[in-house]
This record gives sequence, structure tokens and C-alpha cells, in this order.
Amino acid sequence: MIKVLFATFVLCFTFALPCTAVESQQQWSSVAGEIATQNQSIRSKLANVSADISSQRHKLQQQLRVIKAKTKQNKIKAEKLQTSLQTLQIRENVLKKELRGKQDLLQKIEVTVRSNSKLILANNGGYANSSEAPTWYQQLELISTSDSFPALADIHLVNQTLLDSLSSSGQIKFHSETVFTRTGSAKKAQVVRFGNFQTLYQYGEEVGFLNRESSTQGLQVAAYVPDKETARLISRTIGQVTGNASGTFLAGNLPVDISNGKVINTLPASGGIGVVIKSGGLFLWPIMLFAAVGLLLSVERFIVLSRIAVNGSDAIAQVNPAIETKPHTPAEFVVHAIVAAAGDSIDVRESRMEEAILEQLPRLERFLQTIKVMATISPLLGLLGTVSGIIQTFKVISSVGNGDPKLLSAGISEALLTTEAGLLVAIPLLLCHHFLQLRVRTVVLDMELAGAAMLADPKRKDAMA
Repeated sequence: MIKVLFATFVLCFTFALPCTAVESQQQWSSVAGEIATQNQSIRSKLANVSADISSQRHKLQQQLRVIKAKTKQNKIKAEKLQTSLQTLQIRENVLKKELRGKQDLLQKIEVTVRSNSKLILANNGGYANSSEAPTWYQQLELISTSDSFPALADIHLVNQTLLDSLSSSGQIKFHSETVFTRTGSAKKAQVVRFGNFQTLYQYGEEVGFLNRESSTQGLQVAAYVPDKETARLISRTIGQVTGNASGTFLAGNLPVDISNGKVINTLPASGGIGVVIKSGGLFLWPIMLFAAVGLLLSVERFIVLSRIAVNGSDAIAQVNPAIETKPHTPAEFVVHAIVAAAGDSIDVRESRMEEAILEQLPRLERFLQTIKVMATISPLLGLLGTVSGIIQTFKVISSVGNGDPKLLSAGISEALLTTEAGLLVAIPLLLCHHFLQLRVRTVVLDMELAGAAMLADPKRKDAMA
């Protein structure tokens, strides 16, 4: 390849430079020397390049051998690691199975402890009807609401609480302490506790059942009011317990609520209409008085006004100045008053007619304004009783809290009963007043028509003259 390039170069150079033979010979020698020199230089460079390529190839081959050796070692390590991974995965599956079994056991323990804690709190651990403040109450609240696994001390606490509850279920305790009545006031009473079932109290002649809403409050009188027979049994039971120092006691027919107060709290209050009236508060009495008086006055007015005849036309037709007759109806009184003033002027006769009508009005409108006033005041008294009941309710809340709605029943009953009673009295009285007023207007209109007919009829004027 190099020779071909060299020959081509010589030919091109020969044709491009025409000269003489001598000069051509010299030039050819010179060119040949240069070509030889360049050829030698090129050969030297090619040898160097070839040597470098060989050196690089040798180095790359060595590096390739090293890489292949490392790759082989890494493959061996990868195989070992894969074997180890499979072994670890097998071990992991075994441990997971063991963990699931232990987790199920721990979860059962946790659920059991938390459920028992909630159950104890719901029943106050047998202290629902006792004034003894349990020291474990707050701790059990934390256990029942905590998300963490209970500690060993918590498990021991729940176990001990259950044992204490079983132990206290067979005891009868008597003492005097302050209880909250249904109105929220605090009273010193004799208290007898029968196991975990219920607690009875006696304050003077008043007896009943007690409940505890929470561990932070005192004993509260249950909303249920026992009947006379139950009250007698409670009173006899408390008397037997307080008079028996040895502690031996047979309750006999003592009513026992084994639901820890839940049944007592849901029983309706006994006592009939007397208890209802008593729960209505002070303002229910004047409303009832207004109802009775308003009813009597309304009946009296209906009887009286129904007996008054509306006979204006008959009174005009029967008038005879020559015959003196005694008037009985309001229209007859008006006609006779006009006849009595027959010789006077028309103005005087009109004045006598108006006087006669005004004389009859008090008899006709008697007690109507009183009935209207009673109908107006009754709902106002009911509203006043509502305000009083709300005040009483807030007193109970401030004393014992609002945990038990039945303790608020006294104030709520007073608030609702007085409002209802006021409306029940006002509505009938307003209706009675309306119909009585219509009757009075009918009678007054009859008198006015009779009087106007007497004054306007010329024949009647001649007759009277």
C-alpha cells in the first residue's frame, strides 16, 4: 500500500515538474531520499503503535482474567448467601407462627383484663350503692381505656378487685352518713347496705333506696318512690338491722334489687295523683285553685245566662201602659223604662233606655272579667313554675352532677307539670269566657233593638202618648 502511494506520488511529481535530464536525475534522487526517510519514519511509528497495542492488549487480558476470577468468587458468595437467605426465610416463617400464637394469647389476656376492668367499673366493683370510695377506681379507668398491654401489677389489681367484690357481696353494713335527696339537698340519714345488691336509707319517716352515680359523688336517693307496703318493709328492715348488734339478720320479705340499682332506677314512681301534684311544686296549687274557681264561675254563668230569655219582640208586643206588669227579662226592663218616660222628650227617653241597658250590664257581665283574668294568669303561673323547676334542676346539677337523669326528675317535673297545668286551665277558661261573652252580647243587642224599635215606631209613640 505504501509502495503504491509512493509510485503515484512520483508520477504526479514527474509530470508536474518538467525539467532537464540532469535536473530530473537530481530531483529523483532527492525525492527518493525523502521518500525513504518518510517511509522509515512511518515504519517506526507503526512499530511503536503496534507495540502499544500489544501492551494494552496484554494489560486488558490481565484485567479480564482478574475480573473473571472475581466474578467466579462473587458467584460462589451469591450462592452461599442465597442458601443462607433460604435458611433465614424458613426460620422467619417458624418464628412468625410462634409469634402469632403468642400474640393471640397476649390479645386474649389484654381483652380479658380490659373487659373485666370495664365490667367492674360499670358495677363499681360492688360499691355502686356504697359510700366507701374505692382506691382502685382511677387505676381501673386507665386500664380500661389504655391502648398498651396491661402490666403485671394491673392484672393483679383486677384480680384483687374481683376478689374484694365477692367478699363484700355477703356483708351487711350499717352507718349514718349524708345522702342527696331527690331535690339535690344533703340530709343525714341512716344507711344500711346489703352486700352488693342495694342500699336502703331512712330519714325521719322517709325511707327508700340509694344509688351511687360515680366514685366521686355521695349516695343519692333513687328517683323511685316506694309504695306504702314497701316503705313499711324498708323501715322494719332498717330497724331490725340497727337493733341487732350481733349482726344476725333475716330480711324476710325485704325487696332486693340484684341488678345493682338498675331495676330500681327504671321503676315508675308510685303514689298516684298525690305524687304527681307534689312533684308539680308550689305553683301548681294556685293553678289548681284557679281551675276550680274558674270552673264554678263558668258553670254559674252558663246557668244564669241560659235562663235569660232573648224576647225583645215579645216585650214590645206585650207593652200596655194601662196595665202595670213586672218586667223579668232585660228587654222588658228597657221597654218599661221607655214606657215610663212616655211623656218626656225623645232625648229623655233615649237617656232612660241607655240607663236601663247599663243597669242590666253588671248582672249580665258578672264574673266574666274574673274568668278572663284567671285564664290569663294561669299560664303565667305555669311559666313561673317552669322557671322554679329549672332553678331546682340546676341546684341538683351543682350538688350531684348530671350523671343520673332521674335525679333531675323533680325539677323537670315541676317545670313541665306547671306549664301543662297552666295551659290546661287557661284554654278552657278562655273558651268559656268567649261563649259567655257572646251570650251577653246577644242579650245586650236584644235590649238595644227593643229600645230602638220603641223609639222609632210612630204607633208605639201614639200608644205611649
